[in-house]
Amino acid sequence: MKWLKQNLLLVVGGLVAVGLLGFASFFLYDKIQQKDAVTEQLTAGTAELERLVKREVYPNEENIKAAQAEQKRLLGALQTVKTFFPPVSDNTNTMDGASFKAFLETSIHSFTVEAERLGVSLPPKPYHFSFTAQRPLVNFASGSIELLTVQVNDIKAILDCLYKAKIHSLVSVRRASVSSDDPAGSLDYVSKKFATNVITGAVIAPYEVSFQCFSGELADSLSRLAASPVTFVITNINVGLSSAVDPASTTETPASSMPMAGAGFGGMDPATAARYGMGGRGMMSQAMMMSRYGINPGGAAAAQADAPSQATGTSTPAPKTGTKTFVDEKSLKVTLTIHSIRLNPARPDKPEKKAPRPPPSDAAPTETPTP
Repeated sequence: MKWLKQNLLLVVGGLVAVGLLGFASFFLYDKIQQKDAVTEQLTAGTAELERLVKREVYPNEENIKAAQAEQKRLLGALQTVKTFFPPVSDNTNTMDGASFKAFLETSIHSFTVEAERLGVSLPPKPYHFSFTAQRPLVNFASGSIELLTVQVNDIKAILDCLYKAKIHSLVSVRRASVSSDDPAGSLDYVSKKFATNVITGAVIAPYEVSFQCFSGELADSLSRLAASPVTFVITNINVGLSSAVDPASTTETPASSMPMAGAGFGGMDPATAARYGMGGRGMMSQAMMMSRYGINPGGAAAAQADAPSQATGTSTPAPKTGTKTFVDEKSLKVTLTIHSIRLNPARPDKPEKKAPRPPPSDAAPTETPTP
């Protein structure tokens, strides 16, 4: 203790020096940690930059040629896909009001005649196939002829599929209202409107068709719509029993217990019966087989079967004869919501490039003096 008292200043100075040394060490360690973190970030950024520079999509001459080749391939694929989508219309470029009137009347007449030829019932005459408002007109609303022509062509394609599927009757055809001539609230129109895809320029037209048929005709109608040259997309199917089922809507297939002429044992094919020793000897072969399995009316099995009835004095009821119904199918009422998709040929694949503006002339414009 005497030494500490004599060297107090030295001891205090040493403690202060040790404290400052510790603080300096801590400060140095903290800065080293920060430097390492910054160095790590710099290293990661440098590695990312090198990866971006050295990757395969770097815009060098080889990759530019590869991108151009890929663009050509995509354009070829686009042209292939376009073959599945018909244009908006093939006969609207030169069609005016009079020509469209003739086209509409001819189309409706062909719809009616084709239905009568194939035995498809139509609503009471005159039926206009949703063009009730257009039939009496000669002058049509501006800009409506092209869309109306699209609808006539689409309805023609839809009816062609339904007629060939042999549906029983056509209940109604509805389309979108596309003209100011179409009255509001009419049953000829659906609530949806024409739509145009802003990217592809495809025109999407909605329709609703109701008809009566059996399930087989429904399946055939759907398959024909799927294979139609016009791209149809069925978005909704509503199937229910027809409200009025006629007697012809029940299909009965009779079952006969009588063997066909020339058939073998039990109506079996003669060649198959002969293969198993049951043909070629007429009734004798059948009697031998029935006797073998105890089903001969004069055999033991028949005697055992008749014994209870004889003991009780009752008679065995005769088996029921007549036709049996194999299929009892009811007429169905089907409502299809269909969208047709057509490409707009007036829309180019690429936007047209504007011609460059001519460079300004270096010469100053000359003024013509007025007298």
